[in-house]
Amino acid sequence: MRDRWLRRLVLAHGCSTISEWALTVGLLVYAFEWGGATAVGAVSIVVLLLPLVCTPLVGSAIGRWRPQAVRTVGFAMQVVAFAGAAIAALIGLPAPAVAAFGVVALVGAATTPPSSAALMPLIARSADDLISVNLWVSHCDSASGLIGSLIAGVVLAVAEPAALFAGCAVATSLAVAVTLWRPAPMVARGRPVTVGERGHSMRRALRELRARPWSRGVLMIASARNIVVGAFDVVLVVLALDVLDLGDGGPGFLSALVGVGAVFSTFVVSAAVRRARLRGALIVAVVSAALLAVFLSVWTDDIVVVVVLPLIGLAIACMDALSRVLLQRSSDPRQLGSLFAALGFVAGAGQLAGSVLAQIAIVVQGARVAVASVGGVLIILAAASVRSLRRADAHTDVPVSEMALLAGVPMLCRLPAADLEQVARLAVHQRVGAGATVLAEGEPGVDCVVVVDGAFDVTMNGVHQRVARRGDAVGELGLLTNIGQISTVTATTPGEVLRIGRDPFLVALTGFDVAGTLEVPDSAVTLARYRRFVSDAEQRHRPGVADRPETWIELGAVGRLIGDPTFTHALLRGMGMAEATQDQMLFAHAVTMTTWPGTFFHVAENPDPELIALCERALERLEDDDPMRVRVLAALASHATFAFGSDRRGEIIAEAARLAERHDDLALTGVVLNAEF
Repeated sequence: MRDRWLRRLVLAHGCSTISEWALTVGLLVYAFEWGGATAVGAVSIVVLLLPLVCTPLVGSAIGRWRPQAVRTVGFAMQVVAFAGAAIAALIGLPAPAVAAFGVVALVGAATTPPSSAALMPLIARSADDLISVNLWVSHCDSASGLIGSLIAGVVLAVAEPAALFAGCAVATSLAVAVTLWRPAPMVARGRPVTVGERGHSMRRALRELRARPWSRGVLMIASARNIVVGAFDVVLVVLALDVLDLGDGGPGFLSALVGVGAVFSTFVVSAAVRRARLRGALIVAVVSAALLAVFLSVWTDDIVVVVVLPLIGLAIACMDALSRVLLQRSSDPRQLGSLFAALGFVAGAGQLAGSVLAQIAIVVQGARVAVASVGGVLIILAAASVRSLRRADAHTDVPVSEMALLAGVPMLCRLPAADLEQVARLAVHQRVGAGATVLAEGEPGVDCVVVVDGAFDVTMNGVHQRVARRGDAVGELGLLTNIGQISTVTATTPGEVLRIGRDPFLVALTGFDVAGTLEVPDSAVTLARYRRFVSDAEQRHRPGVADRPETWIELGAVGRLIGDPTFTHALLRGMGMAEATQDQMLFAHAVTMTTWPGTFFHVAENPDPELIALCERALERLEDDDPMRVRVLAALASHATFAFGSDRRGEIIAEAARLAERHDDLALTGVVLNAEF
């Protein structure tokens, strides 16, 4: 991976997951020394159950706040909890006290997978980047089982559990550091990936599962993998200490054998994800794990354990990695935080079920029956998920990275998944070199651009306005008003943009083709949709978006486009924000949009003193020869139709006509004629 932000994401993910594995082994060994197999079972249930209960809260947090912020808090929780566990173990507190700190650490670790899933499409600049980072996270998850278990085994063989927990605190401190240090631009600006509606994450996930029912089979496979993990958390401790007599480091080394197979799974997963279909590989992985578990239940000799455990690790690691990739490929990227929280909940439930199943089987018949039971459950789940996996495979062409990028555009952030996906499919990638002009002021507003990579200067009337970077959109107002581009966009570095045409943009926003090439719209439905957009913005369902003047000016432009007489309310709000930030050009442009042919009679017959005053303030701030002055004068003339005397209105139109003639611009002349009419 060449992207430094993706490398940091993977590094932080690895520090967290390695520490999680090491903690689990350390806690179970500490519990065994304190109270034997019974204590191991009790601690295992506690450390699985309590984080599982908190998983929905993690999903809600990611849906409500920035995934980056939730991720940082989760890492910080791990640092504090690991340090607390180290101190508790060092002074010899009972296992339940140490386990309490472990539970807090695992709750913090529960934020890692969903936050990674939510951030990856936001940071990745292309589908190839998204595939690459998915592979690296998969490799990281696979290797962490081996690395974490080996570290636990080595440390516990030569030192006390307190040293292991202290090392975990250091590792997660590194995760905090790389997460906070110079985050990616879109992450730093605080644009959430998930859709902005409020509500419980599980409800959002359930709605997504109803919309995409094939995801249920993917979740089923994820739970199957964790059934094995939960059962082996208990079985390997009993097997190492009671059956094979390997000593305190034994559980760690047996877990490391499983991790060895998981490491080799990276080669299998790397080959599989390059294919369009993943169903076959997933089914093979589940069935293989089931058969190997049954084989291990019959033979538990040393050589068999050494050979079979890595193979089981290979199979379950493939199940985990491929199910996550399939879920991400076939889902709305804005719902990935909630979906991966649901995945964590289902996986945690599976892990708890596996642990309980193993403990009951060990008490009743021993470890052999426990392992055989796991194999039987895997066979049942594989058979039940075949149909869902087939359907998920058929929906793996969702343009995830493009949808994640467009979800940060204020006017598109509230679109239903199907509409956003349609816009993403019709958008065109364009690579540009340094110095290239992407949009030119005055050109027809046939498309807008969203920056994928690089830096772009945005100028209006020759005045530099801002630098557009990844996730910034330019040109939407030109699409909405059909008056042409109001700014020039020039690449200052080699980069890439996503071009969105006017038709798909307007169809997505209004629900119909404004140009009239499709069916006649249901005006009531369209107006209701527009009002919902405005209501969502007023309730600040999109942090960092509702506070931008561009959002309200664009909302006003949409309302004007579809004939909603309340469009001026949104424009007034946007103009107030633009004036407060001293963005004079944006303020003036918003003033020009307060009237248009489709709304002329409304504004003429209902003069608004506040809008008239804003037009006059805009004129005071524009240079005498500024072309924008013509448009503002025309807007003022329209508003003044019945508010001023005919002489005053005539003077305004005459001034606008002289200025338009001086600029020799037919478009400006047309604006004056429209106002005169």
